[in-house]
Amino acid sequence: MNLPEMDPLESPIREDSGSGILSVSGARTNSNDMHEQKAEEEMSFGSVTEPDREPRISEIRLRIVPNGTDGLIAFASCRYGSVLLNDIAIRREESGHLYLTYPRRLAASGRPHPLHHPIDRETADQFEEAILGQLRRLLGGADGVSKR
Repeated sequence: MNLPEMDPLESPIREDSGSGILSVSGARTNSNDMHEQKAEEEMSFGSVTEPDREPRISEIRLRIVPNGTDGLIAFASCRYGSVLLNDIAIRREESGHLYLTYPRRLAASGRPHPLHHPIDRETADQFEEAILGQLRRLLGGADGVSKR
């Protein structure tokens, strides 16, 4: 099988200026390739993000954990835009402060690898407000769950 040769200095992936659209151009072919074509066809993959539409947190479901360890009081799942996020832990510090932890897997080496988590403080605050707010509504401001 004769594969086209790629110019190592030219990346096949390009971003149209300002549009957020990525395109992939075909590999450059040498003169011995099929029909001596120069493949410069581009395939558009569409925008990676939709700037006018922020995802929102919805469909929050809580599963209370009786007698949880390490401060665990419940697990939450929710939709973030069109993505379902599961196994978000709600924990309580000894001081009574509630916080969220996100699921992770441990590699054989013991190194943790997060499955999903907010990447900035603003998004983390949105998750805390939505999920902890739902917990407070569910428990009616029960002891240790009041807003701080």
